[in-house]
Amino acid sequence: MRLEVFIKDAERAGDAELAEFFRKAQSESRKGGEQGKQLLAARLAG
Repeated sequence: MRLEVFIKDAERAGDAELAEFFRKAQSESRKGGEQGKQLLAARLAG
C-alpha cells in the first residue's frame, strides 16, 4: 500500500523514472509474497 502512495507522489512530481522504480519494487514485493505463501503451504501440507 505504501508503494502505491510513493508511485502517485512521484507521478504528481512529474518523475516518471522514480514512479517506474516504485512500480517495479511493488511487483517484486508481490512476487515475494506469493512465493512465501507457496512455500508455507507446501510445508504445512507435508
